[in-house]
Amino acid sequence: MRFATLAVAVFVLVRSNPEAAACDRPQSPFETPEVGVAVADVVVTGEVTLVHDGVATVKIATALKGAGKGTSVGDDVQLRGATLASESRCGGVPIEVGKRYVFLLWAPIGQLGAYHVVDEHAGVADATTANEQKFRDALAAGHPHSAWHVKGDAATMLVLGPSPATKGDVDVVVVLRNIGAKPKPYRFAAWPRQTQTKCMLSVVNTATNKRVVAKPVPIAQKDISAYFSKHDRKWETKIAVGGAQLLRLQRITTAKPGWGYKEELGFVSYPIETPGAHAVSAECANVFGVGTRAVTAAVTLTL
Repeated sequence: MRFATLAVAVFVLVRSNPEAAACDRPQSPFETPEVGVAVADVVVTGEVTLVHDGVATVKIATALKGAGKGTSVGDDVQLRGATLASESRCGGVPIEVGKRYVFLLWAPIGQLGAYHVVDEHAGVADATTANEQKFRDALAAGHPHSAWHVKGDAATMLVLGPSPATKGDVDVVVVLRNIGAKPKPYRFAAWPRQTQTKCMLSVVNTATNKRVVAKPVPIAQKDISAYFSKHDRKWETKIAVGGAQLLRLQRITTAKPGWGYKEELGFVSYPIETPGAHAVSAECANVFGVGTRAVTAAVTLTL
């Protein structure tokens, strides 16, 4: 069953940079405002007063989320990760000194000293009246997400994804944020099973305290082996300091022939027998290298 109490509208932030608009890239889940503000620690409007060495200083005009010491009206906040007007790369809305924007920010935790935009494409918008209202409405929607789980140089979160195309499906996104002092390795490998990058879910009915049992996808094991031994998906990258890697887990409660292998879930799904509120958390293996693991706190979803 789909998350029944949440109406999610998909918006794409308008970019004033023609090069950015023409970029051939997958859309970030954070470009859906409800998802973007859910994962952000702080949402503010403010004027850029200084840009130096990749750091922007912003004087806060309005605090929509996360107001507190250092993030209240009139405070100056330093942030990284926004696209600067002087840069000619595939970024989001370029910021300029003297102009006002809406910023979706992650707080400086761990070894970080500055705030970071949640995404270069989704973390900044022009501070028009329409945009401010759009983000206020997005915050009021209360999009489901877990608290941050912090361990070492990583902070993890589990958030309900934007509405999938097929009614009745549920997508979630694991956010893996680097809160260390240097770029952090990230790997994805669909095969072999021993070192596969996958997330095992805990899905528990909050009324009955009954755990949902994972069910193998309806594909013969020999066919899975035959396919991935020839068509393995494998890649590695670095998560920038303050940035994040997203691991998307699609259709977590359903599996039908022709709907894919669900390799990110370890070739299983979690079918719901009793609809209602469920506490969902993830434990992801081999994400920062073979033998590593990352866990999230739980988020409550109506499934």
